[in-house]
Amino acid sequence: MNTARKSLALSLSCLLLAACASTGETTLARSSGWERDEAYISAVERLAKENGAQVYWVNPPHKRKDD
Repeated sequence: MNTARKSLALSLSCLLLAACASTGETTLARSSGWERDEAYISAVERLAKENGAQVYWVNPPHKRKDD
């Protein structure tokens, strides 16, 4: 019985953490004060093209809108 309670508590806490991680609040925070760093992206892609490589951006770089 004690093992079942521990398993249930662990399962519930994992589900709770997964639900908190998928709220999308980071996307909202990024959209307010951040923008894609297009100058850096184009420089890296140009250099890669010159060397015969191709770049796939999984997480493109961002910079503050103030800069």
